[in-house]
Amino acid sequence: MIVLSAYYAGTVKPEDQSVFDDYVRHVHLPLVSGWPGLRKLRLLKNDGQPYLGEAPQYYQSFELTYDSAEALALSLQSEQRNETKSRSIEDRPKFRGLFNGEVRHVVYDQTAYTPPLPAGPSPALLRCAYYKGTVAPENRDRFDSYIHDVHLPDVANWPHLRHLRRLKNDGSPFLEEKPQYYQAFELAFDTQAEMDACMASEERKETRRISAQDRDSFKGLFLGDVHHVNYACHDIPVAGA
Repeated sequence: MIVLSAYYAGTVKPEDQSVFDDYVRHVHLPLVSGWPGLRKLRLLKNDGQPYLGEAPQYYQSFELTYDSAEALALSLQSEQRNETKSRSIEDRPKFRGLFNGEVRHVVYDQTAYTPPLPAGPSPALLRCAYYKGTVAPENRDRFDSYIHDVHLPDVANWPHLRHLRRLKNDGSPFLEEKPQYYQAFELAFDTQAEMDACMASEERKETRRISAQDRDSFKGLFLGDVHHVNYACHDIPVAGA
């Protein structure tokens, strides 16, 4: 499966949020939901509150899931997507200045580290780790092997975790936009209480201890910053899915 993510890195003033959010939920995303080949569409919404001492850098995110890169490419060339772009351009003067920040797109392949989620609604909450940066080509096998074989299998054992997946970019751009993210992790939970318990668990503390122990061996392989953000997850109905 291929995931196209749109990260809204920035903020919307409290007095503008209802107008902005209403447009996203009731105009923009319903148009996107009609793009051909789309299998799943999710709106991820942050509440603006710091968590574990880290202030959120993202207002929201969209996730568009496709069966393949070919299906995504055809969708991006479709009449429905062109209609969405035209409507966005037409409406832009009404909403200019409401969102203060940058929209960043990245295309990922996904790897699940817990059993696939059953059909039905998405989990209520996601905690995401965004690796904004890169790994030099000569270091990628080593870095990726550690993530795949050591780090994420440890994370998969954390309590209350409903689902865990890694999203990995292969260096390919989204249209003309160079990718700014190397990978992302998504940890899914059903309730805030379960997320809080997981973050306070002994299993997470042990994973952090191992990561700190291994840090010197991998220092300098990933060049960038890791951003953490919590989201409420909203499924948007997809035409024909």
